[in-house]
Amino acid sequence: VGYSQADNLTLQASISQGIGLIQTTPVQTPTFTTAGPVTFTLTVRSPADSILTDTATIVVVAPAAGSFTTTGSMVKARLGAGVAELQDGRILLVGGNDFVAGSLVDAELYDPTTGQFAPTGPLNLGRSGPVAVTLDDGRVLVAGFDELLQPTTEFYDPATGQFSMGPNTKASGVASLVKLADGRVIAFTGGTAGLTAELYFPVPGHLER
Repeated sequence: VGYSQADNLTLQASISQGIGLIQTTPVQTPTFTTAGPVTFTLTVRSPADSILTDTATIVVVAPAAGSFTTTGSMVKARLGAGVAELQDGRILLVGGNDFVAGSLVDAELYDPTTGQFAPTGPLNLGRSGPVAVTLDDGRVLVAGFDELLQPTTEFYDPATGQFSMGPNTKASGVASLVKLADGRVIAFTGGTAGLTAELYFPVPGHLER
């Protein structure tokens, strides 16, 4: 909940549910103990004139614990996208397949603070089932078969919203990427060489089997 005092800094505001005088915005509400609608009453008054008082009712719906609730819709319908959480909490979705255009180059970002998706820079190559992992420097490593069935990788830079090509993996069909505690990434293949695992070293930037 937020409110604006405009130019009148003498206004005071309070909100029900156990919150008293509000000095800053946004307002932190109490933890909801039960699911369902919760009603708050916001009261704004002027200490200089008791007549200048106004109230507003705010109704929010608290979700039940352990349940799913609907959020914003993706920009592009897709199946089998690569997903990675960025360091700022946003979620990156890359590639996938819509069974019309085939392998997708489309990428988008989900912002949990707004519940909305927004497009970001496209991949260099379409990827039907990529995997992705966030590196210690904030970039995202994307791997897996590209549209040419080549063992390529790409980097996503959140600062620019753009992808750039990375080093090739030694084996095709990377099925999973896991970042280790020291910053390296282990890649497990899912192709014909299914027993292969490789290590990616962010500096100087190469893969070793």
